Amino acid sequence: MVEVAEEAARTDIEITGAQMQAPFVEVVIGNCGKVHIAQFNKWDMVVQYYDGNSTYNIGSLIYTEEVDPSDDEWTVDAIYTDNSRSQQEVFEPEILNPGEVMLVKLKLNPQPGAGTTNRVVVSTPNGVVTSAQFQG
Repeated sequence: MVEVAEEAARTDIEITGAQMQAPFVEVVIGNCGKVHIAQFNKWDMVVQYYDGNSTYNIGSLIYTEEVDPSDDEWTVDAIYTDNSRSQQEVFEPEILNPGEVMLVKLKLNPQPGAGTTNRVVVSTPNGVVTSAQFQG
C-alpha cells in the first residue's frame, strides 16, 4: 500500500483543453506529475452532459484502441511531447511521460446539444482525478 500511495503522490494530470469536434469530444490531458502513466484501459472516463433535447446524461465510457471510437467509447488519438502538440512522441510510445500531453477522442450517443455546458472527469488507475467543462 505504501508503494501505491507514493506513486499516487507523484502522479498528477490536468486537462488543458476540451471541446466538441463533431462527432467527437476532444480532450487534451497533460502529465504534470513525476511518473510515466500508461494502462489506458484501466483509466476511468466519465461524462456528464445535456443532449439536444436538454436531457441530462451521465455515463462511464469504454476504452478502445480503435482509431475512431464507437458510441460511448474513448481512445487515445495521439501523444505529444508538449502542450503545443507540434511533435508526436518518439520515445516510449503509448506511455504518457512527464511533460507530455495526449489527445483523447470520446464519442457520445446521444451527442451533446449545441450551446450546452458539459463536464468530463478523468481518473488514472491509482486514483488521481481531474475534470473540465466543454461546450456542446
